[in-house]
Amino acid sequence: MKKLNLKYPAIVILLVISSAVYSQYDSNKIYYTNDMLIEYKDGFKRYVNFKGDVISMVPNLITFNDISKIRFLSDSLISVSNQQSSDLKLKINGINKIGIKSGTHSLEGTLIGIGLGIVGGGLLGYAFGKSTEEENPVKGWFYIDPGGIGAAAGVLFGAIIGGITGNITGRNSNSYDTFYMHKNTLDKKSELKRILRIDKNKKGS
Repeated sequence: MKKLNLKYPAIVILLVISSAVYSQYDSNKIYYTNDMLIEYKDGFKRYVNFKGDVISMVPNLITFNDISKIRFLSDSLISVSNQQSSDLKLKINGINKIGIKSGTHSLEGTLIGIGLGIVGGGLLGYAFGKSTEEENPVKGWFYIDPGGIGAAAGVLFGAIIGGITGNITGRNSNSYDTFYMHKNTLDKKSELKRILRIDKNKKGS
């Protein structure tokens, strides 16, 4: 009977050692990410209305963009690297949400740019055309409104310039698939690793 009881302390010791070895291995785990976004809750700040009265305390949220590397320092702490910092330490429990890059807003930027270019170019072209009407009157029975000519030219050039400008602006603006960490209140570390695996799979595809 005594020999049987000795097995239980040995099993507990083995579990503790295995857990320590796994934790140590996991602490050095590095994930290379694709311009990931992290919204981090850094304490609380006072919400003050326009009269200067304190209404409530709200989370102080900080956003870190263009994250290229995440390293686990422990079960509760990570180190992230982006263009501004190479070793920024964050508590896993403080992460509010994570954004995985899904592309850019180049198409939306192009369409918006074309739309704004058409409107702006048309108005400017029409105004410019009208300003030359008295200086260059069109004689004869067939009359072409200079404002209309100017508007047509303005629409064309405005659409081209607006589309190019919008495309460039959109390409520099990333779109993200968002994952909220606060939805998993039990094991945020496992949730973070799950999200990092999704990012890794997207990079590989």
